[in-house]
Amino acid sequence: MTAGSGPGTLAAQAAPPGTAGGNGTALITGGAGGTGSAIARRLRADGFRVVITDVDRAAGERVRHDLQVEFIRCDCASEPDMRHAVRLSGPVQVLVNSVGIRGATGAIWQIPVDDFRRTIEVNTVSHIVMSQLVAPAMMQRRSGAIIMIAYGAARTGAVGRSPYGISKWGLLGLTESLASELAPWGIRANAVLPGMVAGERFAGSIALHAQCEGITEQQALDRIMSRTRLRRLVDPAEVAAAVSYLASDDAIGVTGVFLDVSGGFE
Repeated sequence: MTAGSGPGTLAAQAAPPGTAGGNGTALITGGAGGTGSAIARRLRADGFRVVITDVDRAAGERVRHDLQVEFIRCDCASEPDMRHAVRLSGPVQVLVNSVGIRGATGAIWQIPVDDFRRTIEVNTVSHIVMSQLVAPAMMQRRSGAIIMIAYGAARTGAVGRSPYGISKWGLLGLTESLASELAPWGIRANAVLPGMVAGERFAGSIALHAQCEGITEQQALDRIMSRTRLRRLVDPAEVAAAVSYLASDDAIGVTGVFLDVSGGFE
């Protein structure tokens, strides 16, 4: 008996779309983080069977317990791990590529090339691999949605965080390519671009901006808010709401779109 095929595995328990499983299975990478867990909460409320993956076992188990979702420990820098996660998940109706690392920081000319490779491997290549793994079954069903969490850095860059910005920029090209190539099978591919999201990472981002630009943290925050039309941070639940829309039948005619959820950051 192969991994993921026995009666006690996640795949065996998965319900296909339109059955008692509600809307089918939503697989969320990086699902134990602040934004990932908010997406998991929302899609579960929408009626999906939700499976999250994360490299942090303790955090994943907490989210599994708190939200009553399924958790698979997975390092998205490892292709075997990703293949294993998809096998255990069973047929995936919605893939949310949310995993991402901050990456190395500093001036672009000072960051070792290997740090760029590591960031791109997790933030970009893993999204390619996961999309490749779920696409064949979606094509057989002629149904499915793939959603990237690309962040505003994909468009604006990020001071002192060039590996991150470059890795997220690549997701826009991936989204467009998937949207074009999967359209004949009715499969949609879109990206959500959050701005500055409230949570644990925010303080670190502000500190980095301040350090790189030689200003105080308050000045860094003021500068970011001055470029944000709504003058506010984004809540993870707002990102989750955008994903919920793109995963739903209400967005059946939406593909190749970059949905900005940044408060109007420019």
